[in-house]
Amino acid sequence: MTPLISIGGRGQQEGYQRANDLLSLPVNRRPDGVLVSSHLMTIGAMQAIREKGLGIPRDLAVIGFDDTPWAPLLNPPLSVVHQQAYEMGSQGARLLQMRLDGEARPFVPQRIVLPTALVHRKSCCLSGGDE
Repeated sequence: MTPLISIGGRGQQEGYQRANDLLSLPVNRRPDGVLVSSHLMTIGAMQAIREKGLGIPRDLAVIGFDDTPWAPLLNPPLSVVHQQAYEMGSQGARLLQMRLDGEARPFVPQRIVLPTALVHRKSCCLSGGDE
């Protein structure tokens, strides 16, 4: 099956609309799951899924991005891609300070790769969860 991608926004309403777009597809074209790019969009997507009477993960798996403190408290607990947000900010501040101090040339891109991890909880079939 061809991957489905719905792009747009970062907020709860955008997540709700993007999920509704995907859920409005014919049943045989709907995704088995969604990876949502922000915690606010994840809330909107989960709302749209539930309003359609679908179960998470029974009918549609959900994986969010950012491991917020409330992710394990949702029903079902939300599987997430955990990123090192503090380290991202620290690296950005370090690069900015280097530029301000004249230690780095402006507009010379640097590639910094920080590890991420998939945290399995019950909102996707990988953890064996079911609503």
